[in-house]
Amino acid sequence: KTQSTISDLKKANEDEMEKVHQRVKQAIMKKEEVVAQLKQQYLAANKRADHLEGLLEQQRKQLLNKK
Repeated sequence: KTQSTISDLKKANEDEMEKVHQRVKQAIMKKEEVVAQLKQQYLAANKRADHLEGLLEQQRKQLLNKK
């Protein structure tokens, strides 16, 4: 009976550890998705900032040429 109880406890522990492992894997995958999205947003924002800086420089040159 004691051996059976020990086996049951080990099995329950293994099952719980597997559930924890799966939750950790899911959390890591979600984190990686969020990081990828943030990186994409960062690159898009940088591209837009570069474009707007170019437009400002172009306008500045046009204004200086008019004087």
